[in-house]
Amino acid sequence: MPARQQQTVQLRYLQGLYIRYRDRPALLTELECLFGLRQVAVDSLSEIAAESALQLNEYLHAIGDPHAMSWVASQLDLAAGDGFLYYLRSANVLETAIAELLRFAPMLFSDGEIRVITEAEQWQIQLSPQPQTERLGCLLRYEAIVVWLIRGVSCIVGGDVRPLSVRVMTAKTDSTELDALCAAPVCYQASDFSVVWPNHYLKTKLPGFSASLHLTLQSLFNQRLQHFQAQHTLLWRTWQHLARGQQLAWADLANTAHALGLSSASFRRQLSLEGTSFRQISVQMKRSRAIHALLDPKIRLDDLAHLLGFAERSTFERAFGLWFAWSPSQFRRELNQSFPRRQNTKWHVAEVWSFAECHSERLDEALDQERVVWSKLAPYWLDNPKHTALLLVELNLLEIDFNQGMHAFAKFEYSLESYTYRNLLCSSRGVPPSLYQEQYRRAMWAANFSRAVLEDCAFAALDAEHGLMVWAAFFHRLATPLEDLPFAEHCRRSALLLILWGINADVLVYLLRWSNNATLISDYLEHALDYLSARLDRRTLIDEDWRAEFGSQDKVYSQWDLILKRIQARDQSPNPNPNPSCIE
Repeated sequence: MPARQQQTVQLRYLQGLYIRYRDRPALLTELECLFGLRQVAVDSLSEIAAESALQLNEYLHAIGDPHAMSWVASQLDLAAGDGFLYYLRSANVLETAIAELLRFAPMLFSDGEIRVITEAEQWQIQLSPQPQTERLGCLLRYEAIVVWLIRGVSCIVGGDVRPLSVRVMTAKTDSTELDALCAAPVCYQASDFSVVWPNHYLKTKLPGFSASLHLTLQSLFNQRLQHFQAQHTLLWRTWQHLARGQQLAWADLANTAHALGLSSASFRRQLSLEGTSFRQISVQMKRSRAIHALLDPKIRLDDLAHLLGFAERSTFERAFGLWFAWSPSQFRRELNQSFPRRQNTKWHVAEVWSFAECHSERLDEALDQERVVWSKLAPYWLDNPKHTALLLVELNLLEIDFNQGMHAFAKFEYSLESYTYRNLLCSSRGVPPSLYQEQYRRAMWAANFSRAVLEDCAFAALDAEHGLMVWAAFFHRLATPLEDLPFAEHCRRSALLLILWGINADVLVYLLRWSNNATLISDYLEHALDYLSARLDRRTLIDEDWRAEFGSQDKVYSQWDLILKRIQARDQSPNPNPNPSCIE
């Protein structure tokens, strides 16, 4: 899902770091520089981007302070904030307060799932972060939420209510700080986060009970919940719901509609108004699940087919072939052949990259603006490979029309695509960011040149799917570094990476065709790139492979010369550095 729909963090909740590190001013300065941390008033609504907050968690863990955010949660002033705990305290018993906590959970924990389980002798609150259940920064955030819940229940009841036990998904370290903060036995590396209390607390009369205050605050928070739900499209809510499920076999339209509080007819109608359908969303989720599961060699295809909701393995294999023109087994084989040096199953995931490559303070500043036009964020993605990878996932949203080619997306000169190649070049294959400027320049020229030659290609323009070819031509130079690879192998390797990053399957069809069979378009593009390489190396191109279908050789070469001159001129022009405050 798009980056803009991830959970943000208000800076006022991070002010405890200034107390924890008051004797380490150099570290605070570093946190301010790298992650956008800054001192704000207790009533400030200023935020930092979700990605920066997660990286901050991971950085503190890496420097030997794994439970820093849990400690910060233990120091929060529960009387401050938006008054939600006051609302819960005004209920008559704890059971009612916890029921309201569950009702507002989508607004409080929009990137996870919360449940209450009641048994004969005990009850528990159970939390499951979704969908990034293996990302350390996310797990540390939920560890802090556990500490906040323990304090919250005590605040609601008006006394020290110690839990019986606590479970967390994070790994145990040498530090015992979390055990002290929870004041209960902690089980590490569990399958979820949970806090268990004695059952008798649920019927506890709350000292802050006030029927009139409860109704007044309930009306206020109901309005906030309605506003929150209006801000989140049904497509997003559906995706979040499906992401939480372990098995897509049970995720049919009726069950999903019921889980989202809608009738099947209303669910279908509202998705149609958003330009999509449950089947489209479900297929997109299955594609994503299938690809990432296939990275793990231990997962059997029969088991994967069942998890995705296919009755038989053969049915899954046929569907996968329609999606990506490869069988699942062939995809695994091609991946191992094209990237034999990959060290683990998550080598392609942005989260494993060094935090230093990922932060963009200017981007955070831009996201702080009240009104944000995403197309104008382009310059803030410079030198930020993690955000660039998130952009590629963004491009797989159902509202993107790939048949429009690059034109609709790159209407302004300094669009995101101007910076994307270098970022992926420096990250996807472990190429150092200190890539020589000449290599970077050639890489950018190759990516933009391949796109432009197809945009200006007269015979390709007759194809109804010309726009998809343009996307494929650009992305196949975008995804992998410049190497001495045959054209077909380069297309195949590019397709593998772009599949992993979530690029629309319709675009990948052309890359896979070009990697398996020579076509008029692929021959034309291959010759154009050979021509570009010869021009940049100041050598003569051997023209024995020229095809008459390309048209007049002199005319086409002249056109390619003009394209190259335009690219070189743009590359040499000053690069504007827009002011975030100018974002409309």
